[in-house]
Amino acid sequence: MTQAIFTTPGKPLVTLVTTTKSPIEAKPRCATPGCERAPRKRGRTCGRCATRAWRKRHGKTIAAQERARTFSPEQAALRRASAIFFTDLRRRKRQREPCENCGRADVVPHWPDLSQPLKVVWLCRAHRDVERERLAETAAATKKIVAWTTLGERFAAEWPQLAPDLQARLRAEVEHSSAFRIVRANPESVLYRQQLVAAFGRYCASLEPASSG
Repeated sequence: MTQAIFTTPGKPLVTLVTTTKSPIEAKPRCATPGCERAPRKRGRTCGRCATRAWRKRHGKTIAAQERARTFSPEQAALRRASAIFFTDLRRRKRQREPCENCGRADVVPHWPDLSQPLKVVWLCRAHRDVERERLAETAAATKKIVAWTTLGERFAAEWPQLAPDLQARLRAEVEHSSAFRIVRANPESVLYRQQLVAAFGRYCASLEPASSG
């Protein structure tokens, strides 16, 4: 509290009393120069700066671990497309677009074709997951069709060369199957041929470990 006394000619003594508020305590800030974030509860720096400092100290170890990691072809293609796209996004300062399905602003890039990293579709995380599931189902169905065609071609090529007793055993396996008994299929039906090809595929699969060993 500060008290000041002023005298004015022809006027009584006036006493002016002013109060000074205590200074507001400054909020703690991160110890990293230029960072305005609040520090962690246990530490002088914020979480982001602490993570950056840790990565800087252990850069060689992290790089060695990244080189030692193995990825599937799909994962490797996705990592490559992501690196190329986000590098271009930072350099050109491109703006993110809202989700094409719902218009949300919180979006992530989605690559319909990983061979073209710069052509992306902006989707929210929910619609991105739905799109990934749809693409995975389509790829699985296509792979199944390709495998079935390959097995059918192998069946057409190798079935006549099988021993008669082996052919009889596979036919008996098909005729005793539940699917064959339910529809009462005859040996000339499409279902019978499909079941016979499947039995032939199981027989070929049982031979693969023996041939590899």
